[in-house]
Amino acid sequence: MTSINRDMREVTKRLKMKEEDNLRKNMEDYNSYENKRRAHSTFRLSRTYTDKLDSNSNKVNLSTKKQRLTSNSHYHSRSMNEYQEIEETKEQLRKLDQKIQQSQENRQKSLQEKVAPVKDHLIRITKVLETVHSSEHDQLSK
Repeated sequence: MTSINRDMREVTKRLKMKEEDNLRKNMEDYNSYENKRRAHSTFRLSRTYTDKLDSNSNKVNLSTKKQRLTSNSHYHSRSMNEYQEIEETKEQLRKLDQKIQQSQENRQKSLQEKVAPVKDHLIRITKVLETVHSSEHDQLSK
């Protein structure tokens, strides 16, 4: 039982650490996203001015679209990895719950196995005492 408790503590500790890491990553991602968004908005403002002067504005548009697509796939892959980690930890928790249930069932069975002979012995003793008591009562009544 102590090993199961230890496993549970380890899993919860790992979950907390993963949550903290995920929060830290999300904050970093959000900060980098905000920085990119600010840079992109200033780039867009400057680009509108230069587009009037530049004839190659279409090339600039395509490169920013490619950058946006690659950054979105990065966020998507990270969220999929997080999803997989969550599923793995859920599976570990399910396995630990099964171990706990199995150990409780085993403990219950072993207790029943230990109690059954004693219970049978007590039943025999009470029957013998009842017969002795009834025979004494019969002798006293005669």
